[in-house]
Amino acid sequence: MNTIDHICFIGTPEFAVPVLSGLRTTFQNSRLSVITMPDRPKGRGSRMQETPVAALATTHGLPLFKPESNKELSSCITELSPSLIIVVAYGRIIEKFITDRFFCVNIHSSLLPKYRGASPIHTALLNGDKTTGVTLIKMNERMDEGDIVLKKELIIQNNDNLGTLTDALSDLGATACIEFIQYSFLQNQVVLTKQDHGNATYSKKIQKSDLHIESLENLADVHDKIRAYAPKPGAYVIHHGVRIKLIESTFSDGVFTLVNVQPEGKTIMSYSNFLRGGGKAIV
Repeated sequence: MNTIDHICFIGTPEFAVPVLSGLRTTFQNSRLSVITMPDRPKGRGSRMQETPVAALATTHGLPLFKPESNKELSSCITELSPSLIIVVAYGRIIEKFITDRFFCVNIHSSLLPKYRGASPIHTALLNGDKTTGVTLIKMNERMDEGDIVLKKELIIQNNDNLGTLTDALSDLGATACIEFIQYSFLQNQVVLTKQDHGNATYSKKIQKSDLHIESLENLADVHDKIRAYAPKPGAYVIHHGVRIKLIESTFSDGVFTLVNVQPEGKTIMSYSNFLRGGGKAIV
């Protein structure tokens, strides 16, 4: 096999866009269909807004589908009958009879079996990890438990936060996806490696309460928490009765420095300007 007839891409957020873009430009002779979540009301006025994946598909005239339910999703995939399915942060379960029938690859933003679940990038930063990566798995009916087909590691930089690390992993996922298709799938040389389920760890869905920094005693942990939620939604402290987001900090040789903060109702400002404006020291 040296050509691929039909790729079905399934994804939703901005994180998935580089993968779809890479598929579109690399496999121009292949049919490429796109499935994403339906438009949802968003922002002031609750205007209907399409997903980032839908926006890219529309821009380039790709066949686009927005199923409203798992049943509709399965029917859509069955009718399309693709040669390969690529899934990136879709937001809905792919049913077992689909993963059994089609070759479905999921791109997950951790080095599985580490950090299965909803927030692997946040969790890597919260734990102060020095490395992370992406893992491509052949999907089955269990969440993030499929056999590994490719894994790529990434060094977490000292100044990385949720935003920069998400972008880096998104790009790495696109590179890994293209590499897998070109050098494994199209060459009939896919190697499936079972995960060590005994070493699995999990990342939970982030709640609003997780953003609250309740203690400033361990400043290394405070720094990691700031990074894990920056630039959005932003970790915060309640300081003299005021909610203040801690947007950026540094931690080097045991020295913690606040760089940027955002007092409630105000724009982001440097911590030095916050103090000059009469703000009381946070740390």
